[in-house]
Amino acid sequence: MGQARRGQAGFTLVEILIAMAIAGMLTVMLMQMIQTWAKAVAHQAAKANRMMCETDLRRLYTIILSRGMQSGGYASIGPWPQQIPVKSPVDWVRPAPGFDEIGFAPSRTPTLLQFRVDGSGTGFTVSALGDTDRDGGLEYFRIGSDVGMFEGPLPWPPSTVTPVNPTGPGFNN
Repeated sequence: MGQARRGQAGFTLVEILIAMAIAGMLTVMLMQMIQTWAKAVAHQAAKANRMMCETDLRRLYTIILSRGMQSGGYASIGPWPQQIPVKSPVDWVRPAPGFDEIGFAPSRTPTLLQFRVDGSGTGFTVSALGDTDRDGGLEYFRIGSDVGMFEGPLPWPPSTVTPVNPTGPGFNN
C-alpha cells in the first residue's frame, strides 16, 4: 500500500503574508479613526472655549452699557489678569482693579483670557486676548459699543483690525 499522507501542521508563507496585510490595513484604519476623533474633541473644546469667551464678553458689555457714562465718558478698565495666558490658564486673582467695582468675573477660573475695557467720551470696546484653542497662538475678541456685535477670533497682532488701543499700555506682547 501507499504511504500515508501526513497532515500539514503549519501555515504557508502566503497565508502568513495575507494575515499580516489584513492586520496592517485594520491598524491603519483604526489609527485614522483615532486621529479623526482626537481632532473632533479638540475642535469641540475650542468651540466651547470660544462660546464661553463670547458669553463673558457679552456679560461685560452689558454691565458697562447698563452703568452708562460716568463723568462724561466710559471708563477704561484692565487688562486683567496681568499675565496673558499663552500656554496655560491663569487664575482670576482678586482684587481685580476696576472689574470688582462693576461686579464682573469670568464664568470660569482659571481663565484662558485677559479682559479689558477701552472707554472714551463717546463709546467703549470690551475685548479679550488669549489662546482659546490652545494651539500656542493668541486670538483676539471684541465687542464695540458702536456696533454691539461680537467679533472674533480676529488676527493678532491686529494688523487688519482697528480696536481702540490693542497694543497700548497693558496689553503685554
